[in-house]
Amino acid sequence: MLNESLRNKTIINVLWNFAEKFLSRGLSVIVTIILAWLLTPEDFGLIAILVIFIDLTFILVGGGLLAAIIREKDITETDLNTAFYTNLSFATVSYILMYFSAPVIAGFYEHSILVEMIRVAGLVVFFHSLSVVQQAVLQREIRFKLQLKVTLPAALITGAMTVVLAYGGLGVWALVFQIVGAGVLTAFFYWRLKLWRPKLEFCFKSFKRLFSFGIYVMGDDLAKSLFSKIYVIVIAKFFTVTVTGLYYFADKIKWMLVLLLVNTVKQVTFPVLSKLQDDKEKLYLAFQKIIMLASFIIFPILLGLAVFSELLFQIFLPEKWFGAVAYMQLMALEALLVPIQAFTVNLLLVKGYSKQVFNISFVGGFVLVVFLVATVQHGIEAIIMGQIAVKVLMTLYLLSVTKKLLGYSITDQIMNFLPTLIFGVAIFGFVYLLIQIAQFSAIIELLVFGLLSIILYFGIFKLFKLKPYLFFVEIFSARKNNVKS
Repeated sequence: MLNESLRNKTIINVLWNFAEKFLSRGLSVIVTIILAWLLTPEDFGLIAILVIFIDLTFILVGGGLLAAIIREKDITETDLNTAFYTNLSFATVSYILMYFSAPVIAGFYEHSILVEMIRVAGLVVFFHSLSVVQQAVLQREIRFKLQLKVTLPAALITGAMTVVLAYGGLGVWALVFQIVGAGVLTAFFYWRLKLWRPKLEFCFKSFKRLFSFGIYVMGDDLAKSLFSKIYVIVIAKFFTVTVTGLYYFADKIKWMLVLLLVNTVKQVTFPVLSKLQDDKEKLYLAFQKIIMLASFIIFPILLGLAVFSELLFQIFLPEKWFGAVAYMQLMALEALLVPIQAFTVNLLLVKGYSKQVFNISFVGGFVLVVFLVATVQHGIEAIIMGQIAVKVLMTLYLLSVTKKLLGYSITDQIMNFLPTLIFGVAIFGFVYLLIQIAQFSAIIELLVFGLLSIILYFGIFKLFKLKPYLFFVEIFSARKNNVKS
């Protein structure tokens, strides 16, 4: 069992990390909703294409080295300096590639405005490279309280300025500013913390050691990002920019929520699990509890998003966005297995299997492409249903790989989250049927059936004394007692 001090420290940092993610991503959701009133689906469709390439460069610049720094048992000043200048070099190469490929991308999608959008927004990659090592140092030391001093002011200032620019009629350029402004301010606030400062030092031995692990993490992230964004790539080419905007808007809201929920736990537990990597029994027990607790918290939120999407759109968004409701409902169901995959991959990375994680992503990408080709002619809903099928198949494959590498049986892995999933689907399925029968206003239905969902969920789990609920109570009772003492 995890020792008391480590467990308490983990809980505290999960709560701080959740507060940081909740405030920053919650603010992002609010800004996105405001922008939805000021901008058009076409604007979001153009930015969807742009974000494909920005996200890929972010992974190239620091993705693998960040994980390598966090995982290292003993990190030196030389290692950090080497990682910093490596990231800066990758940023330079990435921007050059984006700059000269911009006309080709714009020609492919037949939107000339993309040339300048890519060249301006691409500048953010330099600012991102300046903050990767600082972020790794903060996460390595599990100091998530400080992260709030970075993300919250950056999100507040960027969000406010973006809304002002959109209100002023800048259209899609307001969204371009949001990308660049967020990168600039995030870098500024990280450096303001004075967590670390680079020196003129580079060591090829350090580079080789860090990159030998990080390259597979980067490759895994690149593969997952590229294969996930292939949907936007294809949709933007074969469907209208309006449909692309609706799809991207729903996907953006979904990922804001998923990243808030998953990364909150993932970022804290990766360094904690890394400290247990040599103790198999403690590592597996900690992992089991993480999966149960995460499933208990995340599943009902995603199921609630699927059930209440139509009501939420009616209350908070203009009619021009209602076409994204069906997309949102299916995407919420597709996201249910994301936490299982993310935390299982975390476990493999802790044990050093970065190459195998990359191979898993490659297999997943191949399966994804097959399903995309099979569904693209049948519309967006069919494409998303194909995504759900891919998630199920790849989760089973990932669990089988984990069994092979770590001896962790597939049955034991599935039973960590399956009871929560079954009860959650049954409860929220019942609530969804009630909503279809009800004839009240959207606000009344959201309040009444939202409260009913919470009561049923906690009530049934408590009645049957299911392990995830008991662990949830144990964790927060311990936290409450620590606060009082």
